[in-house]
Amino acid sequence: MAKAKGSNVPAWVWIFTPLVVCSFIAFLFYLSTLPSGKAPVEALKEAGEELKKSKPAVVDDYEFYRLLEQKEVHSPDVATYKSTPKKAPAASTTTSSAAVQKFRLQAGSFRNVADADRLKANLTLNGLNVQVESAEIRGEPWFRVFVGPFTDRSKMNAAQDALAGMSIQSIVVKQP
Repeated sequence: MAKAKGSNVPAWVWIFTPLVVCSFIAFLFYLSTLPSGKAPVEALKEAGEELKKSKPAVVDDYEFYRLLEQKEVHSPDVATYKSTPKKAPAASTTTSSAAVQKFRLQAGSFRNVADADRLKANLTLNGLNVQVESAEIRGEPWFRVFVGPFTDRSKMNAAQDALAGMSIQSIVVKQP
């Protein structure tokens, strides 16, 4: 087979070279249109000075500041707040088992005791008081994982936040 005659120059060279040449000619034409003589920086300085001479400086006159100086606000003196702590009720007479509510958090419910024990171990390692209780629902055993009990709502909320930090959604259960 005979090889076709042609040049060994790639096609991109044929496209790129005229583009560069045309760009150079356009740049030379642009340079020829610039005014000669003064440097562009000096021309800008002169233009700025002419602008300053032609326009007087405008000062914003806000009436607000004068009005503010004329106004004076008087606030009445208020006595400082003094906190008075509540007295603790007598333990023998007013504290009853009905007045103290206990809460627990249900962290999970499993059909398999091994899953419940695994969650219990994980929560115990994170410093929570955990119990597993079994219940029979519709003839099937379920193993519930509880955290608590809590008599203080703030401690329960702290434990609930700790569970949420471990991506465990909990349910608040009131104990009778």
